[in-house]
Amino acid sequence: MKEKNILYLGSQSQARHALLVQAQIPFKVVELSVCEEDAEVSGTVQEQVKALAQYKHIGIDVPALIAAHEESKQPIFLLTADTLIAGCTDGQLYGKPRDKEHAVEMLKKLSTQEMVVATGMCFSVWKYHEEEEGWYNPIFETWVADATAEFYVRGDEIEKYLAACPAAMKACAATAVEGPGISYFKSMNGSYTGVLGLDVYELREKLKASGF
Repeated sequence: MKEKNILYLGSQSQARHALLVQAQIPFKVVELSVCEEDAEVSGTVQEQVKALAQYKHIGIDVPALIAAHEESKQPIFLLTADTLIAGCTDGQLYGKPRDKEHAVEMLKKLSTQEMVVATGMCFSVWKYHEEEEGWYNPIFETWVADATAEFYVRGDEIEKYLAACPAAMKACAATAVEGPGISYFKSMNGSYTGVLGLDVYELREKLKASGF
C-alpha cells in the first residue's frame, strides 16, 4: 500500500471502521447524499445488499474528491457497503432495529432459526489520465460476502444482552457479533468479516490489484 493512498468509506458503521483499522487500511469517512430507505430493491438478500451498496455509491460527492486531488493527482478509492439478515425459516429480511421493542421482537424470531447474513460491497477507483489530462473511472465493482449463522439469545436474557451490548441497536437484527454479543453466536459458516460488515479479504485483494 502506498503511503498517501486513502480509502474513502461511505459508511458511519463503527464495526466497519474497526475492521479497516484492524486490517491497517487507511481510510476516511465521507458523507452520502442519498438515503438507503429511498432505494427500490428486490430479490434475494444477496441481490438486495448488492443493489443497496451500489445505490449508496452514487451518493458520494466524486467531483469534490477530484477537486481535492487535483494537485496531487493521487488515485481516488471509494467504498460503500450494506448488510442485511434473512431468516432461513421465515424468509424475512431483518435490518437495524427501530427501537428497543423492535430489537426484542427480532431477537426472539431469530433465536428460533438459522439466519443468512449478507454484506454487499461496491468499490470504485478514479485515476488521472496524464495524456488526456482528465479523470476517468477504470474500476467499478460490486460483490457479496455471506454466511449462515446461529445467534441465540434466550428470552429471559434479551434485556441483559441489550444492556451489555449497546452496539446491538445499530446492528442488523440487533445481532452484535463484537463485544459481549460474541457469547451468543452459536455457529457460523462463511465470511466472518462479512458478518461484521465488510469482506476484508476480498477488499484487500481488490485494493492491491488496483494499485492502492
